[in-house]
Amino acid sequence: MINEAIKYITGSVHDPALAHPKLPKEIKSKVRSTKVIINSFKKVGDLYKYLSRFSNNLHGGGGREMYDEMSKYGLETHESIFERFKEKFKYEVNDFTVLTDFVIGETYSSYDIANFAGTYDVRQGIYLVGKEPNYEAIFSKVTIGNDTGYPNAWIEEGTELKHYLKASNNSFTDKNLSWKHNRAFINSQENNTPIYIYIKDGTNCYLQGIFKYKNFEYDVNGGIYFRLLKADIEDKRTEITLEAYNEDLESKVKQASKSSKIDRLARLKNAPKKPGKQTIIVSGYKRNPDVIAEVLERANGVCEGCIEEAPFIRSKDDTPYLEVHHVIQLSEGGDDTVDNAMALCPNCHRNRHFGVDFKSQ
Repeated sequence: MINEAIKYITGSVHDPALAHPKLPKEIKSKVRSTKVIINSFKKVGDLYKYLSRFSNNLHGGGGREMYDEMSKYGLETHESIFERFKEKFKYEVNDFTVLTDFVIGETYSSYDIANFAGTYDVRQGIYLVGKEPNYEAIFSKVTIGNDTGYPNAWIEEGTELKHYLKASNNSFTDKNLSWKHNRAFINSQENNTPIYIYIKDGTNCYLQGIFKYKNFEYDVNGGIYFRLLKADIEDKRTEITLEAYNEDLESKVKQASKSSKIDRLARLKNAPKKPGKQTIIVSGYKRNPDVIAEVLERANGVCEGCIEEAPFIRSKDDTPYLEVHHVIQLSEGGDDTVDNAMALCPNCHRNRHFGVDFKSQ
């Protein structure tokens, strides 16, 4: 339905405006910008919320230049179609994106973040969701290892972040802690506001996790940064992918390994015997069953890695147990073909994924 809603707006407003021979270039430029935003929405309710901003222009609101110019040439505008849009999609206008739609371990666009925050400005780095002082969340797009801009860095890979405060003209030595965005970080501890950290790589924003504010510190150059700690799983207010969960667990195992045996035993003594539950999102590729069958037949019960017989027989069908592995993984663009697959015993399969001999392949 979202595609139909987008098509309705762009077909009614944007396309006729861009094709009109007399509409000024500067107005067409604004039309193109709003068309890009319109096309970025995922839910009709979010699109309706964006469209409702323009309805204020009919009641003396700001931003009338685009409306006035387009109306002069008899063109439809966001304002003029608002009520019709509301009626046409009345069963979908309450379908909004909510905070729990953002899944740890998934990748989002800057538009997904800006649209949810209601700023519709992808140039921002920090987004305050909700109203001050009781923000629903803080979203921050962080670039790691970037020589231009803020020198954000991991203190502990994936779990503890050096996050520089928002400053004027990207000057990270600016010490204005009273700015609204910086104040939100500092007050997040008291207000229990979750800080969603997105690691930005080009146009992609990977949701690393939900973090908590610890304190602010000065670096050797006089710059100020916030020290953020990744929240425990049970504190998280969103779902998590299996990959991100495993990454989080692996990080915690490393921390536990660094602890003394005395500390670990003390924690184990007070730890609950029954584990808590966490919603984990599992996504995968639709595998071709013919590829699997053909590769297993080719192997004929012998691991194509170590050239040993399968370690055991499947109980359900009495066939040799081997697992079909893609040489170039599907997640890395590999083909789901017989030529790109091999039958492996569980040990060789794990080695291909986690072994030191294959870590660079």
